[in-house]
Amino acid sequence: MSEFRIQYRGTLFPIRSGDVTLGRSNYASIVVNNPLASREHALVRPVAGRLQLVDLGGKNGTFLNGKRVEGSVWLDAGDEVKIGTEVLEIVRVSVQDPSALRVPTYPGHREGQLEGETTVFFERSLELAETLLDSCTAEPQRPSMGRTIQEVLRDFLAQVAPNTLPPGDVARIRRITSALASWRLGAPIDDWVHAVDERLPGSQSGYDARPAGSQ
Repeated sequence: MSEFRIQYRGTLFPIRSGDVTLGRSNYASIVVNNPLASREHALVRPVAGRLQLVDLGGKNGTFLNGKRVEGSVWLDAGDEVKIGTEVLEIVRVSVQDPSALRVPTYPGHREGQLEGETTVFFERSLELAETLLDSCTAEPQRPSMGRTIQEVLRDFLAQVAPNTLPPGDVARIRRITSALASWRLGAPIDDWVHAVDERLPGSQSGYDARPAGSQ
C-alpha cells in the first residue's frame, strides 16, 4: 500500500484528506518561505485517489515541471511544483516500509548509503512539529495546526519504539503534547495526547489532558 506525499526542503509532508494549501501565510498547510510566493499561492487536492494542483491566481504563477499552470492540472509521482524559487516534489511512499520514508541527509548522498538516514528523518520530524507549534501564535490557527502536528507526531511514533527514544527527544515530545493539551482542542486530540504520554518512558500515571474541572 502506498500514498502520496509532498517533499519540501528535505521533509515529507503527508496528504491525508482535504486541501493542502501552499503559500507564504502562516495559515498555509505548507509554508513556502519565499518572497515570490503569495500568501495563498496554490493548493494540492486529493481527488478519487489522484492529486490535483490548483493555482490560486498569484501574480508570479505556479509552475509544474517548468510549465506555468492555468487553473488546475493533475499531479503524479515525480512531478515538481515550483513556487517562486522553491521546488516541491510529489512522491509516492510505501506506508508499510519505513525505509521508504527516508530522505537524503544532504545533496550528493551516495545511493545505498543508509546509515543515519532514518535518524535524520526522525530528527526533522520533531523539528517540523516544533516549528509548527512555535509558529502558531494566533488562537484561530490552533485547531488546524493541532491536527497537522498530531499527524507529524503520529508518523514519527509509528516508526520508532518509544522505549528507544533518548531522554532529550522524550522531553521534546512532552513539550509538544503538553502545548496541544493546553490548547483545549477537544476530546479526540486530548485522548490522543494522553495515549502518547502513556507510551513514553517515565509516563506519569496521573496525567490528564482534560480541562481542569471536567468530568
